[in-house]
Amino acid sequence: MSSARNVGKMLQDELRKTEYEDTQRQEEQLRSMTVQEKMLLLLKLLRDRVKVEAVIGNDTHARNLRLLAYCLQAGSDEERRTLIQ
Repeated sequence: MSSARNVGKMLQDELRKTEYEDTQRQEEQLRSMTVQEKMLLLLKLLRDRVKVEAVIGNDTHARNLRLLAYCLQAGSDEERRTLIQ
């Protein structure tokens, strides 16, 4: 039983070490990025979050996000008006 605990502890320690190294690597990448690259990254993350909220959500907020996405894809103002009505 003791060896199982030791293996578990070793796995936990290795996981913490890997997470720490990943965090350090990400922080270094962020420090080396220009302001424009950081803004682009934030916009991409926001886009992904909005997509997830629109797909998963079942409330008014999610419905509005889906409607916004459809409006952005519409080819003309008339198509947008039809979608909104």
